[in-house]
Amino acid sequence: SANLGVAHCALGRLESAAEHLGRARELLTRLGRQLDLADCLMNLSAVRADLGRHDEAIAGYEETLAIYGRLGLHAQQAECRVNLGNSLAAMGRFGEAIEQFQTALEVFTSVGLDRERATCFQSLGTLSYALEAYDVGLQAFEEAGRLYRAFARQATRGAGGQATAGWVPEQMYKVEAGTGRIYRARGQEGDLSRAYRHFARAISITERLRAEAADSDAPGARGGGAHQGTDHEEQGAVGVIRPHAGRDH
Repeated sequence: SANLGVAHCALGRLESAAEHLGRARELLTRLGRQLDLADCLMNLSAVRADLGRHDEAIAGYEETLAIYGRLGLHAQQAECRVNLGNSLAAMGRFGEAIEQFQTALEVFTSVGLDRERATCFQSLGTLSYALEAYDVGLQAFEEAGRLYRAFARQATRGAGGQATAGWVPEQMYKVEAGTGRIYRARGQEGDLSRAYRHFARAISITERLRAEAADSDAPGARGGGAHQGTDHEEQGAVGVIRPHAGRDH
């Protein structure tokens, strides 16, 4: 039921995904399979967050953190903190959200997980915009963009493969758009022209993604392979939904 729930989530069937993951949680609790239970709770909480049920998501993420902590899985804990921070921010609990992002960043930096660092910086940038902490937000988006561009260069050289090439442009769109919103809102001298430049880059990325999607739908086109998890993801039997980058709050 756990992996079936992940599959339903991938298809956008969130209510069905929540039902399957809820049943899997009960079974894994009875069996005492702690790692699989934590992964299942992580997924269930992510689905609940997507459904707007952030109170339930927060409770699930906190339970997940406790299990990962007992198992000594600090990288998984940090990934959970990013999602927890996003749900806390969605509930207006901004100070707690920032604490989660900062703790996650410390872990990601210490273990060298740059992709997760980028996601966390992106979430921090989005939250800083909501709090009108514009300079902090600009720094966070700049760091996220730097990391994403590094992944793009790796993909160009063939070092990152399909798993890297597929997700970078979408995240760069969010970084460029988020940076543009901050410059537009801050309103200092020259900020408006800076905002337009970033919005133009975001539009360019969108147009490129649409063109690539059209090409992939053409007769004879072949789709990319499935996402290959990082080493720290693949310890349990339950597939894990990756942390969400921050949304606009």
